[in-house]
Amino acid sequence: MDRDGRIMQRKELVFYLELFATETGEKLGRLVDLTTRGCKVVNVDGFDSGAVMALTVMLPDKRYGVEKLSFNAISRWSEPDVNPDYLVTGFEIIRLGARERKIVRKLMAQFGFKGEVT
Repeated sequence: MDRDGRIMQRKELVFYLELFATETGEKLGRLVDLTTRGCKVVNVDGFDSGAVMALTVMLPDKRYGVEKLSFNAISRWSEPDVNPDYLVTGFEIIRLGARERKIVRKLMAQFGFKGEVT
């Protein structure tokens, strides 16, 4: 476990994927990092801590076998982004099925940083 209590190291995404509310289709922000246990989202408004949300990520191409990835998550924290016009929110993914886990791992491999950013 790392120093802030996270079990899995997150992969920051080089290519930010758009995130939507599953039920309404409303654009919520951009996914900026991702693991099979959680994600980080940047947007203008942030999210209330503890909010349970149904989220959908539109996938960038057909290699995933589906057009979108949907999951439920709980917002755990929000704080100002390095860009003061935005907030960043950490979500804990409630549960992923085997198919969704495979998609997340492919996304991490395709779009994640390969080394440390300094």
